[in-house]
Amino acid sequence: MSEYTNDIHDDYKESHPSYAVVGFSRLHTSMMDLGDCPLLFGASVPQNTTIVLRIKRAELHRSLASNSYYGKESLIEVEMTPHQFSELLTSMSVGDGVPCTIRRLGRERVPDPPQYDVVKRHEGEFETAIRGLRDKVKQLNTEARARLDDPKPLTKADRAMIDKALRLVGEWLGDTLPFIEKQFRVAADKTVAEVRSEIDAALTHFIQQKGLSAIADDVSKRIASSSPAQSVEMLPSPPERAAFGG
Repeated sequence: MSEYTNDIHDDYKESHPSYAVVGFSRLHTSMMDLGDCPLLFGASVPQNTTIVLRIKRAELHRSLASNSYYGKESLIEVEMTPHQFSELLTSMSVGDGVPCTIRRLGRERVPDPPQYDVVKRHEGEFETAIRGLRDKVKQLNTEARARLDDPKPLTKADRAMIDKALRLVGEWLGDTLPFIEKQFRVAADKTVAEVRSEIDAALTHFIQQKGLSAIADDVSKRIASSSPAQSVEMLPSPPERAAFGG
């Protein structure tokens, strides 16, 4: 930190542990490399376009009566899908926040998050629930048949056991399985929303790139087909100065 003076020509620099700069940037991945992109935390499909948030320590520079802020060493870098970024901006003060993927802490790169297929997880959970229901029904059926085959009359405990078995089967069929199916639909809807955001981001990037290329090509053709004097005339003229005085 340099010593501050009142001379506007001095180049004053100041740093402090609380000074930082934060910025967003867009990261675009080629469609050819999309299959090699790891899934981000909380995402269910690979992303062609992501949003990166970087926070760096900052230094204040003051010269010519003006402040400038410069980033120094990196503190943290996180990556989000377009859908997560949209939720972040539109869901303030809701819960703990939205998922994001830490890419760097200081100078250290953080490993990619664990990779798994959301659909396969739901399928496995549903199959496990069905298998558990089947095994339980089989066990209750064995117990009930053994009691019914007994020539002794049914006791109050026997009737309670059979009633419990029937209620358990009803709960599985009426509550547990529909709940799992509902959770699968929620996950599917979320995946559809992610895909829509990804398509929108990819189309926006494509249109921007093509639009800029078309503008550049059009200007190049106009300049190439015109004389030097005409090329100068094609440039926008500076605004006229306002006249003051007589």
